[in-house]
Formats: sequence, C-alpha cells, structure tokens
Amino acid sequence: MSVATPVGHLFFASPERPDGRVCTGVAEHIGLFCLVPSGQLGSGVVLSIVILVVVASGWRPRITAIPHWWISFSFYSTTNVVDGGDQVAAVVTFLLIPICVTDRRRWHWQSPVVTRQSARVVAHLSLVLIWIQASILYLHASVSKLGVLEWRDGSAVWYWMMFPPFSVPEYMKPAVGFVLSHGPAVLAITWGTLAIEFFLAWCVFARQAVRMAGLVAGWTLHAAIAIALGLPGFSSIMFALLILYLVRPGDSIPRPLSFVTRLSEFFDVKMVELRVRKAERGQKVAEGS
Repeated sequence: MSVATPVGHLFFASPERPDGRVCTGVAEHIGLFCLVPSGQLGSGVVLSIVILVVVASGWRPRITAIPHWWISFSFYSTTNVVDGGDQVAAVVTFLLIPICVTDRRRWHWQSPVVTRQSARVVAHLSLVLIWIQASILYLHASVSKLGVLEWRDGSAVWYWMMFPPFSVPEYMKPAVGFVLSHGPAVLAITWGTLAIEFFLAWCVFARQAVRMAGLVAGWTLHAAIAIALGLPGFSSIMFALLILYLVRPGDSIPRPLSFVTRLSEFFDVKMVELRVRKAERGQKVAEGS
C-alpha cells in the first residue's frame, strides 16, 4: 500500500488533522510518521518501504522482526487510510516477535535449525496466541453481523456491492447486478459469508484436512473481497494470517505453497556450497602462507 498510494492520500489533510497525521498516545512518541517532520512524510514512506523490502527478503528474522512490527504499528496508528487489515498486521507482527527473535537462521528461506527447548516453547506459545487471535477475529466477524438485520435476512451483500463506499467497480456492476438480481444468489452469498467465517473460527480445533478446506474457503472469500470491493491490501494481509493460522508445524505443505519447500531446499544447498567454498579458500590461504 505504501508503494501504490500517494503520500497525499495516505496522510490527507483535514480541518481536524491539518498535517494529515494521527499522532496520539504511544504513536506520538514511537510512530515513524510522527517522528519525521510533517513536511518529510515522503521520506518516512521511503524508509518504511526499504525496511519492508529487507523483511520480505528473509534476511535475519531475529533482527528484522521488531522493525517489521514498528512499521506496521506506525502505519496503522498514524495514517488516515486504514482498514481492518492494518490492525491485524500490527497485532500479528507484534506476536511474531518472540518467534522471530528466537530464529537463528541467516535467511528465513532456509530449513529450520535446532534451537534450545526454551526458545521452542516461547515460539510455540506465540504461535498459539496467533491461532487464538485469528479464531476470535473470525468468530467476532460472524457473530457481530448477526446483530444487523440485513445480514440476518440475507440482503447485506446486495447493499455492500451496489452502493458506496464499498460498491463494486463500475465495469463489474452489470454482471454483479445481474447475479444479485436473483434472490437465492444474494442469500447464498450473504449467508455463505457468515458460514465461512463461522467455519474459520472453528478451524482452530480442526485436523489438517479440515484446516486445508478452511484455507481454500478463506482465500476464496478474501480474493472475492479484494476484487469486488477493491481492498487488495486488506485481503493480502488476511491471506498471510490464514497461512499462519491454518498451516501448523508438522503439516504437509499444501500444493499452492510447495514452492516454499523448494525454495528452502535451494537455499540450503547454496548455503552449504558457500561454506564449502569459504573453507576451500581458507585452506588455500593457509597452504600459501
């Protein structure tokens, strides 16, 4: 979002926020976009992009974990353009800190290395907290909707897709309008959304096969939200949360994610080759001296 959204939109000025920032509470003291001068917000955005690129590269998770949370927290707390996904990112990156700081790998693409028992316990407890958080999130999302008449009577999706501020793009309105002109389709989509969210909340207790079904259902739901409502940032965050929530340690890797295993194996081979070359160079230097 930082790359795709102009700074003037991320921090749009208003009578209530003349410099376009929300600098209150903790964010006022540690938020990146509150620490930089109001005229240098673009520099803060560039710095956040650089940090996130390093995080995404996989280098030294134990070093990049806290900066990753800092950027997520700063963005959620300070910018005017936020959605539920930004709050999820701020919370989950915070819960990932104990997992990452106990990770001794140089690159997170490498296979896991053996760590101390205490480190494994801390990391696993943090992961369990993420599972519980995700389950509660989806449970609340579904139960809270039941307090709204339109969700109970099955018409909510029609309003969401056909009227601002979250209506579908103009080019999609004819096709979507045709589908939603049929009552059974509206009911199926509206109540299907509730059913998927209930199902995802329950998946915290499920075996792997059920969780993989939940992963497919959740990704389908959030892909539809990204396309129909124009919220790709929110959906990409939820895609990542669903992986953390539903793919557990010891699970066989789902086919769509099998590239991670291949990438990990590639990195392992390259790291071994690098160590061998360094050892050979060291031996040659020793022999030459």
